[in-house]
Amino acid sequence: MKVIFYFGSLVEEWKNKVMLPPEYHNMYRTLETAVRLDPYNADPYYFTQAIFTWDAGQFDDVNRLLEYGMDYRDWDPMLPFFAGFNAGYFMKDFESASRNMARAAEVSGNSAIARLASRYYYESGEIDLGIQFLEQMESMTASKREAELYRLRREALQAVQVIQQALVTYQQQSGHLPEELNRLVQEGLLPELPVDPYGGNFFIDEAGQVR
Repeated sequence: MKVIFYFGSLVEEWKNKVMLPPEYHNMYRTLETAVRLDPYNADPYYFTQAIFTWDAGQFDDVNRLLEYGMDYRDWDPMLPFFAGFNAGYFMKDFESASRNMARAAEVSGNSAIARLASRYYYESGEIDLGIQFLEQMESMTASKREAELYRLRREALQAVQVIQQALVTYQQQSGHLPEELNRLVQEGLLPELPVDPYGGNFFIDEAGQVR
């Protein structure tokens, strides 16, 4: 409450064109103490996520607090969702992002979060884990609509995995990436290009990754 009232008073000053810099260090230490005293109170986690990421850029500090809270608020999908978002969006740590998003999806049963988790698995190079995760989510849901969404994402990742393996072989043999994926078929590394279940076309980006 002290932190919220303090920050609220600064907002009022800003409205009056009086720009006072927040004492982020003391604010964070106070919130950290509040969490240690009562790790079940959601307010410190939500406030820290809102203020200390976008305004202060303290992503590591925020995620450390969120991970502490996950041990207690293990039913709350927002804490791992926040941690996953911070890791993926701000820190480009896709391994941590995928792990946290997967936890948020499992707790919430939200298919959109599950698809985001699979995207982070892909970005971190852990396609196998992404496929296994989607298989698990597909088996757990009672909704035919959600099961279909999981299946589509899983089939897309499986297709990417097949192409990526052929791409690695091509690069090992030739020393360079092909200009286009059809080259993998021409060289006999694939019988045909897998079909994109979303109706698009797979391609190689500038970093040599299948998209």
